[in-house]
Amino acid sequence: MLAATAIAILHIALSPATAARDGLFRVTVTGLPAPAADVVVHGGVASQGKMFGLVPLRDAGHGSWWTLLRAPGLVGVYPIRVRTNGTYSETQTVLSVLPRGFAKQPAAASPAGVVEAWREASPGGVTIATESTWRQGFYYHRDQRYNRLLRVEYTLLQDWPRYGLRAGTDVRWFNVVRTSQTAPWRLAELVRTP
Repeated sequence: MLAATAIAILHIALSPATAARDGLFRVTVTGLPAPAADVVVHGGVASQGKMFGLVPLRDAGHGSWWTLLRAPGLVGVYPIRVRTNGTYSETQTVLSVLPRGFAKQPAAASPAGVVEAWREASPGGVTIATESTWRQGFYYHRDQRYNRLLRVEYTLLQDWPRYGLRAGTDVRWFNVVRTSQTAPWRLAELVRTP
């Protein structure tokens, strides 16, 4: 029962909450009476492909802790997890690494719905040939509750300058993200190769 009480009063603050790719951000934890604690950006991968591990938190006294961390190099949303006494705590706090204009991108209730919203927004029409969730590589390492990578084969009927796409048949990977488990999924970026 004591562990449940400690988790209930645990508070995590990020500064900034939306970070630049590979940029620094500060994590502050309060309400954590423990002899030592670590933090991890769950599913985080640096631009060079190195997977993130645990980082010791610095004791600020009276159950408060802090550290500076590097943000992931891949666009996405990443839960912050705290570990004490060998046990991880879900904190409900996430770090967002999102491109400018993210809030204006096509959105839907599901990742597949984002592809459909993108198709509907095309200036001259798009035919979707295949669509599947990509389950390999660094993009798949991210927390799938917040991040998905979809492989989409399509035929674009005219150029689409907004996305730098030419008319014709092509394959792109759609990096779709949601900022919370109740938020809509949105197109974060089109990836040429994962």
